[in-house]
Amino acid sequence: MIIDIEKEVWIKPKISINRVSEKNKEVSVSFKNILLQKWYIAALRYEIPGYPNDTEKVLSSEGYWNDEYIKVEKDLILVTWAASSSGKMSTCLWQIYHEVVLWQDSGYAKYETFPIWNLPLEHPVNLAYEAATADIGDYNTIDTYHQKAYSMNSVNYNRDVEAFEIVSRLSNSLLPIWNFTREYKPPTDMGINTAWFCITDDEVVRNASIAEIDRRINWYNEVIQRWEGDLIWIERCNKIKERL
Repeated sequence: MIIDIEKEVWIKPKISINRVSEKNKEVSVSFKNILLQKWYIAALRYEIPGYPNDTEKVLSSEGYWNDEYIKVEKDLILVTWAASSSGKMSTCLWQIYHEVVLWQDSGYAKYETFPIWNLPLEHPVNLAYEAATADIGDYNTIDTYHQKAYSMNSVNYNRDVEAFEIVSRLSNSLLPIWNFTREYKPPTDMGINTAWFCITDDEVVRNASIAEIDRRINWYNEVIQRWEGDLIWIERCNKIKERL
């Protein structure tokens, strides 16, 4: 995927190696050295005990400050990877945390397709998202921050809601008052998502979403049989189907 990105955008990606721990540090350092030999810039990011709930530790020398910084020159930086829970959001916040010390005015926003915030919590599209992330235990929830700020419902997912306190604390305590990131009142504000406005036939979308849930069940079965997995992934999908 790294090479594909490089060919597509004609830019050599800078690589964040996330979730480094004592158990995997040796292989992580070895991987970093391989990347350096290929003229990539790479940085190690360490697991933070209590993340994301222990905000004090995250925003301290024991948290983000302990990670290696990647120097960037462009005004717009795209952070991407191939899977959920790969540390994209945390990577952005860690960079911002370091750049505050360097007197650089950085902010953060995310393109987030699913869940679709202005569809109902139990809409098949949003349930299909839960099925797609059953292996990491994601679930959709009502954004209570959004309710409080705007007196209206918005659908988000657990990890964004759990990590929003870090965004809020980082923004309000460290970023300058003109930084746009300080304007985020709920987690939903962080995302750029206009998918709902593109739906022209809700029935077609619903049917496709139901088919996607079944496809995920089949895929999880295949993974479990061929390699390694957990039957709880399929149990979660079956419980999701009961909510249709």
